[in-house]
Amino acid sequence: MRLDLATRTLFMEFQESVFARSQLSREMKGMSTFVHKTVKGIKYWYAQKFSEGQYQQQYFGPSNQKNDAHVAKARKEFHQKKELLKQLVEREVRQASMLKRGGLLSADKRVAIVLARLSDAGLIDGNGTLVGTHAFIAYSGVLGALFEKMTSKTNDIDIVSDNSIKIAPSGSVDISTLLAGLEFRGVPGLAHGYPPASFVSKDGLRVDLLVPLRGRPKNVSLVKGIKGAVAVPLPFLDFLIASPVRTVLIGPSGGIPVQIPNPSRFAVHKLIIASRRPVSELAKKRKDIAQAAQLIEVLFEEEPTGLKQAWKLACETGKKWAKLLTESAKLLPHETQDKIRNLVGNL
Repeated sequence: MRLDLATRTLFMEFQESVFARSQLSREMKGMSTFVHKTVKGIKYWYAQKFSEGQYQQQYFGPSNQKNDAHVAKARKEFHQKKELLKQLVEREVRQASMLKRGGLLSADKRVAIVLARLSDAGLIDGNGTLVGTHAFIAYSGVLGALFEKMTSKTNDIDIVSDNSIKIAPSGSVDISTLLAGLEFRGVPGLAHGYPPASFVSKDGLRVDLLVPLRGRPKNVSLVKGIKGAVAVPLPFLDFLIASPVRTVLIGPSGGIPVQIPNPSRFAVHKLIIASRRPVSELAKKRKDIAQAAQLIEVLFEEEPTGLKQAWKLACETGKKWAKLLTESAKLLPHETQDKIRNLVGNL
C-alpha cells in the first residue's frame, strides 16, 4: 500500500525536524555552562560540561567586567538554544503522532531507547549502518509505502561497522557503558580471549555487531572506535553498506536518526543471503524473500534505475553472486519476477 502525498510530505518534514533537533542537541552537549565559586569574598567562574556521566569543571577566571560579560552572553545563547530545542521537540512529537496515525510503523519504547543511544553514539548514524529488519521498517517513510507487519517484526538490532572508517569521531565508544542500565549482557565470545560481538537483554532484545569480511575468513574482528566488543565478519556486507541513506525511524514520541543501506542494495542483498540460509533457518529465508519482494515492487515504480544498477552490479561481481541471486529470485511472486525481467532480462 502506497502512502498519500500528504503523508509523504509530512515524513519529509519530520525528517528535517529530527535532524535539526539532533544537531542542536549535539551542539548543546558541547557547550559549557558557567558556575561560580566564592573564595575569600572573591567570585571565580568555572566552565562546566557534562561528560562521561559526570560534570567536569575548568577554571575560567575571576569575576570582572570582561569575564562577566562573556558568561552573560554564553548563558543567553544557551537559553536561546534550549528554547529552540523545546520547540523542535514539540513539533517532532506532533509529527510522529500524525505519521503513526497514517499507518507508519514505529519502534516500541524499549527498542527506541536502545536505538537512540546507538544513534547518539554515532554507531547507527554517520559512521555505522543499521541493517536488518529495523532498516526495512525505515524504508516505509523513505519510499512512501506500507509493508506487511509480519515482515517487520524482530528482536534483533544489527549494526555494520566499516573498519575503513573510524566510528564515533568524538572518541571511542564503550559498548558496556553505552548499554548500562538496560539489562544487557554480553553473549560469550566466538573467539577465546575476545570480548563479545553480541549483547542480549533479559527480555530477548539482541544487539549484534558486524563488519564486512575482507581477506581470509575469521571468527571475529576488532572494530576501530569501539571498546568492550568485537564484530563478526560476514561476506556481502561491503556491497550492502555502499552508498547508505540517512533517514529517521519513528519512536513512541519522536524520531531516531539512522543510517541504513541503499534500498536497492538491501533488496538484492536479502535475496543473496536467502540462498545461503540453511534448512534450520527456513523462517528467516521466507522473511528475506518477503522483504525483498515488497521492496522490489516499490522500487520498480520509484527507483527502477537504482534497482537495475544494484542487480547488475551484484551479478557482475562474480558467478557465485549471480547464482545465489538467481536462485532466490525464482522464489519471488511471479508478478515480481516479471518486473525484474523487464529491468534486467532473463533470470
